[in-house]
Amino acid sequence: MGDWRPSDDGKVCFNFQSTCGCLHRLVVAWAISEVPPPMPAKLATFQVPFIALILSGCGLVIGRPMSTPRPSPAVHSTHSTGTSVVTLAPDPTSGVSTIDAIPADTPTGSACGQSSQTTKRILFSSSLDNPDLPAKTAVFMFEPNGGRVSLIAGGEGRFFGPIWSPSADRIAYVHSEKVVDGETDFVELLNLDTMEVSVVSQEDGIKAALSWDPAGNRIAYVNTRSGSSQLHIVTLDSLKVFELNMPTGNVIALRWDSLGDKLAFLAKEAKISGSSAVYDLFTFSPASEEVAQVTRTRDLMPSAPSWSPDGSRIALAAARNNNVDIYTIQLSDLTATRVTRDPAVDNSPSWSPTDARIAFESNRGGSYDIDSIDMVESRESKVSVGDSEEIRPNWSADGKYISYVGWNLRADDFLDIVDLESCRLAHIPAATILGTPAWEPGN
Repeated sequence: MGDWRPSDDGKVCFNFQSTCGCLHRLVVAWAISEVPPPMPAKLATFQVPFIALILSGCGLVIGRPMSTPRPSPAVHSTHSTGTSVVTLAPDPTSGVSTIDAIPADTPTGSACGQSSQTTKRILFSSSLDNPDLPAKTAVFMFEPNGGRVSLIAGGEGRFFGPIWSPSADRIAYVHSEKVVDGETDFVELLNLDTMEVSVVSQEDGIKAALSWDPAGNRIAYVNTRSGSSQLHIVTLDSLKVFELNMPTGNVIALRWDSLGDKLAFLAKEAKISGSSAVYDLFTFSPASEEVAQVTRTRDLMPSAPSWSPDGSRIALAAARNNNVDIYTIQLSDLTATRVTRDPAVDNSPSWSPTDARIAFESNRGGSYDIDSIDMVESRESKVSVGDSEEIRPNWSADGKYISYVGWNLRADDFLDIVDLESCRLAHIPAATILGTPAWEPGN
């Protein structure tokens, strides 16, 4: 059905011939020179974005400024109870400032109880609309145990789309850098023990849809170099890049199953216009070099497919009967089951890695909130409630916590972490958060 071949640049490509017809701008509050951390005179007029954290009895630690990571970033700590706000300093020697923030209107900190605290870290990328700092976007890590927020990757260009290795000792992200005739992109690995950076792929047109296979030796991503988004997979021990040239092109939203046997993704035909509800679901099996077209309805929303824990089903959002709902697809017989039936928009499903619950975003209350449904008991519950727009839910690996991204017109973007009782354990206002924050793997 296809063949491996070397490309002109020495990479390994695979041709697949189908027989089937185939954020808003930065709204983070700014701490300006009235908030007086000790700064060199030439930095006194810098506008510096801040990240705030609501967490019981914690301090907030900020890593090194925007630069390529080197051994162990310098940090500054503050310790207090309740809410803390810390300024990201452009120079780690300039110190940090703490001011009071408005407490959240949902339970936080000690109201959640110590048993609710998670120790799993979260990676996220955030834009920086600051001409005095070289990075336009950077990668951060939040550590709930101790309330630590650190800059992980930043420097010239843009750093985005971070993901964890299965062993949680490395992270991968996309680094986009300007060159004479445009931009060149890198998939980079950061060793968290040594803080050493290595490049595993350098191409034009790499997008942030990174997905690391559970065995730890392959990273899948989307490349738009040819003018049409295609699936690429780099093998880390050989650095060979496999290219799956789909006739449809327009590949988005990659996800490995829990065993690393299959990769699910969405794609649409180039002739189909529109950016939503026009996709179909495909799976790719690297061992057999087979692509399977799972749906032929051209009605899937452009949100990432989410695997069931046993890999037998995939959850996705589809626009059918003039409504967007959550569905699951049984891969053995390709049957679809409608999970939600509300007239509102239900989108972006995230399957719990431990059971039959699916979290999703829904605008049932006018603004987008996070809901979840237990498919065994057919019971829905609210995860978040408020006037903010809250989207992109994601489960922790142990199935005990959900993170989501939100914003409103009066305040910052933010990253929230809640437990299953909707008790908010952390609230992190930041600049525009790109993509879905990634939980550290492992229970």
